Amino acid sequence: EGRSINTIFEIEGSISNYLLSNNGKFIYVITSEWSKEFKSVEDKNSEPMYYENLPFRFDTRGIIYNKRAHVYKVNIQTKKSTKIVDGDSKNIISISSFVEGENSIVLSFDQYNLKGTMLEEKIGEIEGVKIKEIYSNGSMGNLFYYEDDLHAVGMRKRFDWPTNTSVLKISNSGKISFKYRTFDRNVIKAEVNEGTLYFLYEDSGKTLLRDGTRNIDLINSEVTIKDFAFNNVETYVIANSFSSPDEIYELSDGQLTKISKANEYFNKKVKTWNCKYKRIDTGQSEIDTWGIFVGKDKPTILNIHGGPASQYAF
Repeated sequence: EGRSINTIFEIEGSISNYLLSNNGKFIYVITSEWSKEFKSVEDKNSEPMYYENLPFRFDTRGIIYNKRAHVYKVNIQTKKSTKIVDGDSKNIISISSFVEGENSIVLSFDQYNLKGTMLEEKIGEIEGVKIKEIYSNGSMGNLFYYEDDLHAVGMRKRFDWPTNTSVLKISNSGKISFKYRTFDRNVIKAEVNEGTLYFLYEDSGKTLLRDGTRNIDLINSEVTIKDFAFNNVETYVIANSFSSPDEIYELSDGQLTKISKANEYFNKKVKTWNCKYKRIDTGQSEIDTWGIFVGKDKPTILNIHGGPASQYAF
């Protein structure tokens, strides 16, 4: 409403994500809140942490400081909210993805295993106050519907490293199949717009946007695209290159046109250096390298990247 703020939902904890309903009347809000046992503690910041479970392998989701994840359905007009997923009663540690289909709502969530030593990720369908489990043991943080079928970005097995994260199709019975079996790159994010499937993927330091329906790249430049969105026929991305920090660009015919000025002042005031990229053939494999040359006979730093499950980028 102009420059005013119209609050439609407020919670004591934090909001980790939200999703507009298909009919545009509701917003599904994913929250992280103090567990029931911890809510009555007056000074929570000074209260000791009690570790009965220690799944230490998951950043931001392992040791979660006595919090649970919930989902609320909020009416945009009336501002009334209904809790449709109670993380306390179901012991849900975190919710990584949430999607509404024509006839169902599906989410990807974490729970402790029986020993309390590990988090188990599960995909489930909301049925009233219950969650019907569809699949477990995987790692899929990006659920979406494509051609009326449930899909996800991730891995079939949570500890199947080193392997690529892929676009996976999930049947109603929990069977997992690859959408692009021969596509040998890490897929980062996927989204459907006007019936077309788009996804970001990593390729030798680049992160590019691909039309997965027609199997063509929308760009092939030395850039890292971090996110993308659509407005009718226009495509917008957040991207950076080696010497240019994040900006918003319009992507058209394989070219980027900058439309934001978030880091323009920095670029004018700070001297940056371009890199020289070279792929070295060792005879057994090819290695991507980046060099920064600031002058002859200057000190040199060799920075070795371990991998193999992630990449350095432009």
